[in-house]
Amino acid sequence: MSRELENTSTGSGCRVGGRQRSVERRLVLLASIAVVAVAGLPHAAAAQMACADENGDNGGASATGIASIACGYSAVASGNVSASLGPYAQASGAAAVAAGYKSAASGTYTTAVGSESAASGEYATALGASTTASAFYATAVGYFAQATGADSIASGYKSAALASYATAYGTQSTASGVGATAVGAEASASGDYAAAFGYTASASGANSLALGRGATATGDYAIASGSGSSASGNYASAYGTNSNASGTSSTALGSNSSATDYGTAVGGSANASGSSATALGSASVASGDSSIAIGLYTTASGYEATAVGPFSTATGSWAIAAGSTSSAAGQLASAYGTWSSASAANSTALGASSTASGTGATATGYDSTAAGSYASAYGTNSKASGSYATALGNDSSAGSWDTAVGWAATAKGGYSTALGGGALASGDSSIAIGFNATASGMYATTIGSDANASGPWATAVGWASSATAQYATAFGTGSEASGTNSTAIGASSTASGTNAVALGAGSVADVANTVSVGSSSNQRKIVNVAAGTLSATSTDAVTGQQLYGTNATMAQILGTTLNADGTIAAASYTIGGTAYTSVAGAFTAVDASLTGLTSQITGGTIGLVQQDATTKTITVAATTGGGSVDFTGTDGSRVLTGVAAGTVSAASTEAVTGSQLYGTNATMAQILGTTLNADGTIATPSYTIAGTTYSTIADSFAAIDAALSSYGTGITTLQTSVTVLQTQVSTLVAASAYTAVNSTAAAASAGGSEAVAIGGGASAAGNGATAVGASSTASGTNSAAFGASATASGTSATALGASSTASGMASLAAGSSATASGDNAVAIGTNALASAAGALAVGLGASSTGANAIAIGTGASATGSVAVGTAAAAANGGAAFGDFAVATGSSSTAVGPNASATVASGTAIGSGATVTAANSVALGAGAVASEANTVSVGAAGSERRVTNVAAGVNATDAVNVAQLQAATAGFGSTITGLQTQVAGLQSQITDNQREARRGIAGAAALAVAMTPSAPGRTTMSLNTSHFHGETALGVALAHRLNTTVPLIVHGSYANAGGAEHIARGGVAVEF
Repeated sequence: MSRELENTSTGSGCRVGGRQRSVERRLVLLASIAVVAVAGLPHAAAAQMACADENGDNGGASATGIASIACGYSAVASGNVSASLGPYAQASGAAAVAAGYKSAASGTYTTAVGSESAASGEYATALGASTTASAFYATAVGYFAQATGADSIASGYKSAALASYATAYGTQSTASGVGATAVGAEASASGDYAAAFGYTASASGANSLALGRGATATGDYAIASGSGSSASGNYASAYGTNSNASGTSSTALGSNSSATDYGTAVGGSANASGSSATALGSASVASGDSSIAIGLYTTASGYEATAVGPFSTATGSWAIAAGSTSSAAGQLASAYGTWSSASAANSTALGASSTASGTGATATGYDSTAAGSYASAYGTNSKASGSYATALGNDSSAGSWDTAVGWAATAKGGYSTALGGGALASGDSSIAIGFNATASGMYATTIGSDANASGPWATAVGWASSATAQYATAFGTGSEASGTNSTAIGASSTASGTNAVALGAGSVADVANTVSVGSSSNQRKIVNVAAGTLSATSTDAVTGQQLYGTNATMAQILGTTLNADGTIAAASYTIGGTAYTSVAGAFTAVDASLTGLTSQITGGTIGLVQQDATTKTITVAATTGGGSVDFTGTDGSRVLTGVAAGTVSAASTEAVTGSQLYGTNATMAQILGTTLNADGTIATPSYTIAGTTYSTIADSFAAIDAALSSYGTGITTLQTSVTVLQTQVSTLVAASAYTAVNSTAAAASAGGSEAVAIGGGASAAGNGATAVGASSTASGTNSAAFGASATASGTSATALGASSTASGMASLAAGSSATASGDNAVAIGTNALASAAGALAVGLGASSTGANAIAIGTGASATGSVAVGTAAAAANGGAAFGDFAVATGSSSTAVGPNASATVASGTAIGSGATVTAANSVALGAGAVASEANTVSVGAAGSERRVTNVAAGVNATDAVNVAQLQAATAGFGSTITGLQTQVAGLQSQITDNQREARRGIAGAAALAVAMTPSAPGRTTMSLNTSHFHGETALGVALAHRLNTTVPLIVHGSYANAGGAEHIARGGVAVEF
């Protein structure tokens, strides 16, 4: 900068160039002086002003500088082109101007205007009483203003610019730092390059800024903006009335907001008191280090805790609370959704009003509760109230160590499992699988819609099946086992007797310790049975072949043959020319004949065979000794036929028929599913379950029960499908009615009341809905969708897994691409499908398409039925259990790998067992039932024995070998006795016949003597006769008496041999 002065003549003149500062004031002053000079000094002198020029002074004024002017008492203008105006004014600097009492302008180009003003620095300007401008280019304006720093400005009463380039504007303002600026009454800028704007504002830190009444910026680079605001930490920023940023790099934005080291507080009364904490929202508090509180009255007091949403609270370390009034109190706890609460360590609550109060607990869904340690609740109103409890599905409930999966499923017995809508497992270690399935007994197992297992250790498998007694087992649609240790296998089968077994559709076992393969109106044959052991102690079932042999023997004994069906043909006995078809009838005829003969001979009171006249009972040798009856004749043994069925009871001594024993043997072989050995005993059965061979039915069903129970344990890992959600949060947006969290992808949308949406493009449109995952959608009321592209559109539906879909009301789809479209349907597993109401599909690709159908296992398929096992298939109310098992016939049952029942009411039990005829049963590995209404325990060439068969009682019961042998032995004894009796009878009959023939022959030989020709005369005649091998000789005599009237006396005698004598006598008279 430069200035140039020019002296023109004896007068004073001034030309100013260069810096503009104070030029205007200087020109005004010089112009005033010039006017006074032009007007003439006499006038000034007349005003008691002494003005002096270069020719002298007046009143003590002194103008010694070239072209200088001094006006005023003792005024001094010693600098060239200087001007002093006022008493004791001094202008000693070149081109200096001093105006005012004792004003002093001592520096070059300085200006001092005002009483006792002083401008001592070059180009300095002091305007106002007692002002001081003491530095180069300093400017002080105002009473007692001070500008002591180079190029500084002080403007205002007692303002002070004390450092280079400092600026102070306002009463008592102070700018003491280099380059500092203080604007406002009592404003202070003491830090270098600091700025303070506002009444009592203070900026003491280097490069700090204080803006507003009482604002204070004490930290370097700090900013305090707002009345009463304070930024005391380096790089701190406080914006808003009474805001306070007290820590390094802290930020407080909002009225009464507060932030400490590296903290950020945004909002009225927001408080970020923890290091690196963030509080965003009115009255929000982030007191934990690195904590985040976003929303009205939110609180994040735990280390690295996060609270998002009005009134949300995160008090545990690393806790997250997102949603209005949400709370995360435990360490690493997470609460997402309005009124959600996660109060224990590592707990997670996701969904409006969800609660996770146990350590490691997870509650997902509207009003869900996980109260026990490591408990998991998924779905609207789901409750997992005990340790390690798992409840998956809307309104589901599980106690300690229990698992409940499906709408309204309940598992409240210790270690129990309920799978399916409305399923209930209340017994300890019980399992209930299927819609409305119930397992209330200890260790009970049910599989099938509406199935019920209420007895301890009971098992019910199939739709509406029931096992109500201890150790009872029911397999098949509508099957019922109500007796202790009873077993019912087949659709609508019933086992009510203790230890009873009902085998086959519609079979009834209502007597203790029995095996029934049919009912009173629907019997079955047992086929492919091996020959049972024939011994006194054998309990094996006998085959038709064995009974056929017995029948053949009996037919031979009874003197008849066998019918085409193996039964004994009716015998025929001819007595007296009449045919009889029963032994009793024959004996009756013989007895009648004997009675007639005896009556003719002795009156019927003698002989070995007698018949009571009143009771008609025939006795044989009743009054003689001997222990047997021998029927042996001259041609050898005889057959006893026409025997009526004897009573079968513990006290019976009656003989049984071959047909009775045949039925018993056939039934026992059918029931036990085995064959008979060569010696007649029943072979040990063999049942293969899951690759293991068992020799008893009890062990086989125990293995099946163990296999089925393993399905309950596969559900417990579902809780791992919901991962730590705080890693998904990069941008948090909160509102009073919903919560939405998304990343840099498309914004999440939570449009429903109390809804939660987390993830890019996530949408929670339903009231109380929860959507977690990229592009996830929860549009149904109280619905929940977890996973990328997961969709829950049904009311209270839950979709868990990428691309999973739950569209039915209260449905559950868990697994990648799983689909549950039916109301109350459950689909668990990748690509699992449950498309009908109450349907259940569990396993990779499992499909359940009928109402209340159940499909469990990889590729299992059920259409209105139950299928359990890999690729198992069931339809039309059938039940299939085992890998590749097929039960597609109406009310059919298939149990075992590759078992097949494709016809109505068919039952196949065992690996590879096959039923191809209606109402039949195949029992055992490889068994084939190809004939209707039969039970097969093997196949052609692979027969089995049926062992441990109890003695039959009723007409349709099977008999065992012991009964057969006892019957055979009884028959033998009876037949021997009968043979003896018959032999005796035959002898007696022969004798009687001989006597009769002799009698007839003797009667024929009786002669009639001729009438004597005169009195006193005698005549004689001889006769002989032959009848049936008997010859008789007879003689007759006649004598005429000597009487007036002719009178003849005559007599005759005949004998055919032996003691059979015939005599006759008489009298003849002539008149």
